[in-house]
Amino acid sequence: MDRKGVSLVVSSILLTLLAVILAAAIFNWARNVVISFSPEVDCFGMDFKAEIIHESSGLYYLNAVNLGNLKIDGFYIKFMNGEEGSVETYEELYVTLEPGRSDSFGLTKDYAPGRYLVVPRVEGEDGEGKLYFKACKDIYGVEVVLE
Repeated sequence: MDRKGVSLVVSSILLTLLAVILAAAIFNWARNVVISFSPEVDCFGMDFKAEIIHESSGLYYLNAVNLGNLKIDGFYIKFMNGEEGSVETYEELYVTLEPGRSDSFGLTKDYAPGRYLVVPRVEGEDGEGKLYFKACKDIYGVEVVLE
């Protein structure tokens, strides 16, 4: 029996299998690189007003008015720590505020006196066409001071 013929067949199958696995890995890596370069959520033109109200019942509300052209799909309320200079997300609201509309949203946490930043959240689309929600940059936020 000639074993050289068998080893050539096995080696060509293994080489083909290795090439397919390598091609799949390169394709997956390239796809992730392209997705990572997809444009950020565009919040240019975002214009809104916000205030946090503490009612006598002890409940807190976010009153917001959407003055811009973009739909707001939620808010991130961030606490601005003046001593450390840090900004940390304190509460997230999953609400919708259409352009030209105003609404009041109940908050679930207690708010101590201090500075807060209300940052809008908008809907975006990734490179594969899947929808996701992302916060705008802090520069698009509105500062609220609670006394």
